[in-house]
Amino acid sequence: TSHIETAVMSVNTNMEIAMFTFINNDLGDAVVSRHNAGVNTKCIVENIFYFGSEYNKLDNAGVSIQSHFSVANAFHHKYAIVDAKNISSDPLVITGSHNWTNSAEDDYDENTLIIHDAHIASMYYEEFIMRYGEMTGSIGV
Repeated sequence: TSHIETAVMSVNTNMEIAMFTFINNDLGDAVVSRHNAGVNTKCIVENIFYFGSEYNKLDNAGVSIQSHFSVANAFHHKYAIVDAKNISSDPLVITGSHNWTNSAEDDYDENTLIIHDAHIASMYYEEFIMRYGEMTGSIGV
């Protein structure tokens, strides 16, 4: 989780998050911090009603967040994209089996990959924008 937080805090311009379950307070605080610093942040989260969900915190902070709850068990994604649109930064993708939860850190044998590659970040970004557009009706957001 500390490596994910470091990657999130490295964002300069844009961040997209696609998460099945997001209840880790430290990661939620990091996302809000970067959003408050002017980072364009978009999220899609499925499990918004889990105890401790960061959904309301992010929404209340003004993060552009969409609930995928209405289509249960259809959005099992676990990735974030950092600065895919800013090639002069360090575009990266955070992915793996690790939900952004305390139990992923403490109870399960989860994995996390942080891929520093502009091309891969761009591919993940395109996928995210398609999913986000399906939910908002704004293709090519």
